[in-house]
Amino acid sequence: MGYHPDMTTTFPTVKPVTPLLAQINADLGVLRSLDEDDLQALANEVRQYMLFSVSQTGGHFGAGLGVVELSIALHHVLNTPEDLIRHNLTSLLQIMNNSLAMSRILI
Repeated sequence: MGYHPDMTTTFPTVKPVTPLLAQINADLGVLRSLDEDDLQALANEVRQYMLFSVSQTGGHFGAGLGVVELSIALHHVLNTPEDLIRHNLTSLLQIMNNSLAMSRILI
């Protein structure tokens, strides 16, 4: 899976059509039945929707765009929401704390 390189330079000005995302919103079980091509199409729909949403409200989207395939893959293979997905951010927070401490020393 991958993304189209122009997706981060062109923001949609109208709400994108997202038929796969709409099906999954109605029934999460649909996600588990998608083939590889449909999973790629879903990833593209999610990215387009994220870019549209951020273009309307402002904010950051880099981290979200980076985990689209990961998120889809986890929901595809796990029985969510019964199977819980926990993201451990402890190491990320430690890196951020160390970076802040170093920046204070260097200033």
